[in-house]
Amino acid sequence: LSHAVRDLAHQHLVDFYDANRARLDEHSLAVLDQVKALIDPSKSGMPPVYIVALDLRSGQVPMAAVGYGHLDTADNLTWQVPGMESDADAGLENWGRASKNLYSEQEKLAQRSGLGTVGVIAFLSYDTPDFSDSVDLSTGGLKAGPNSVLSPNLARQGAARLAAELDG
Repeated sequence: LSHAVRDLAHQHLVDFYDANRARLDEHSLAVLDQVKALIDPSKSGMPPVYIVALDLRSGQVPMAAVGYGHLDTADNLTWQVPGMESDADAGLENWGRASKNLYSEQEKLAQRSGLGTVGVIAFLSYDTPDFSDSVDLSTGGLKAGPNSVLSPNLARQGAARLAAELDG
């Protein structure tokens, strides 16, 4: 599906959840509010913003991906995939802002060098490792649990979700 069609479907989902906020836990509400702030059409001078992915209820954590630029026609598309402590409820606001800034810089560079058009997507659509699962506070060293930063488990789950998004 095109990003425009996916965005429209996700816009309807945002409207539904905004009208039914009681169906969401505090983490999902945080993501909903952050998505609404990132796509706010009243912010002038913003590049086009797309909701690439939105899943507030089916996983361990709420998930979202937000993109900047004309994603369906961009010649160059950058995907930013954060790591530890970057679940959507904790990281979407900062990663959204960073992606918008990266888009602006890439757009300037592309225009100067004739590299075509650009788009940037912040992909916060997987359960990232938590600090508490990754660091032994008594020793200050890393610990190897199934959800720690040393384990490939969460990255593999995220990779499957990323591959599905890349395939559209």
